[in-house]
This record gives sequence, structure tokens and C-alpha cells, in this order.
Amino acid sequence: MGNHAVVETPVRPAALLSFILARCTHPTTLIVCSSSADFVQRCAHDDYYDGDGCTEPLHTASLLQVAVARHVRVAFVPTVAHLRSFLAAFNLAASRMPPPPVVVSSGSNSSNDNDPERLSVSRGDRALVVYDFVRLHKGTSEWSGQGLGASTAVLAEAGWRTGLDVLVVESGAPVTGETPDAKQETVLDTRAPVLTSRLSIAD
Repeated sequence: MGNHAVVETPVRPAALLSFILARCTHPTTLIVCSSSADFVQRCAHDDYYDGDGCTEPLHTASLLQVAVARHVRVAFVPTVAHLRSFLAAFNLAASRMPPPPVVVSSGSNSSNDNDPERLSVSRGDRALVVYDFVRLHKGTSEWSGQGLGASTAVLAEAGWRTGLDVLVVESGAPVTGETPDAKQETVLDTRAPVLTSRLSIAD
């Protein structure tokens, strides 16, 4: 672990949370690149789409999801400076999120040892998930290959130091009525300068 860094396809907040609760385990940390109020508002208005194009608000959670969520660390970083500072000081020992209880199978239930729902509290990926990493830089003085590279270096080092896999995910939404192959514009499609430009009085 800690040797993998992946940039995933953009997803909606509800899909991201569902993935973390289903696939990740302690000491997974989710870094949301926005304020907590903004993210909560986006989640409250988020819908997930079924195969028929219908929508249903995500207002409920299973008991398993509630149990797993108690052991996932969440941090909100509204600026690039906050992100880099958090990653530079990132320490698993400083987390107040307790590890999940150890599940010991009894002899009477040994036939269910391979049940994925039963083992989900003790399996999964130990990940450092960053949501809207690129979007956080857009519109700032760090919106460039140089600025993104500096933040990426700090992120990669934090993953290596803590032994967590790094997962970068941007926000996105399906386009109603479009085919699965239709191109969807996201922040990842936006052009950025290679170097950070600094304006001066002489300019």
C-alpha cells in the first residue's frame, strides 16, 4: 500500500461517498477541497441516477454505511494553502477516528466467512482520497502545471509517508439524455499554463 496514486473519472458527491463506504477501510482519510458548508449543500441536493434515467435523493444510509462512516476521517480545505499545510503535517497517529472493532467469526457462522457484507468492516483499501483537487487550484495563482505539480508532490509524499494509496477524484455529473460515449466537459478538460505567472508593477 502507499505505492499507488490514481486520478479517477469525475463523479458526483453521493457516488464518491458510496464508494468510500463500500470499498475503503480505516485509516482512510477523505480530504474535501471546499468548505464543509459548501460540500454538505452539494450532497443535500445531489441525486444519483439509475439505468432508466430516474433520480432519487440520497437521504438515507444503511446501518453498515453508518458504522463504516464512524471510522473515516474527513477534512475540509477551502484553499490551496490549507491543502498543502494539511498534507505536510498529515499524520495518522493524530487522527481521532478510532479503528473498527475486530470481527471474530464464530464456529456456528463459519460458513458465512466469505460473505462480502459480513467482512466489509475488516477489508478494503486504505486510502487518502482528495476530492476536487484540480478544481481547488482553478482561478487562483496556483492554476498552472507548476502549481498543480507542487501540490501533487506534497500529496504523493503524504501517501508514501503514511502508507496510504492516493486517489484523486474531481466532481462531475451525468448529462441527462446523453449517450454513455458523449463527451462531458469537466475541470480536467480546462487548459492551464505550464508555469505560474506572477504579475508585477512593471507589467
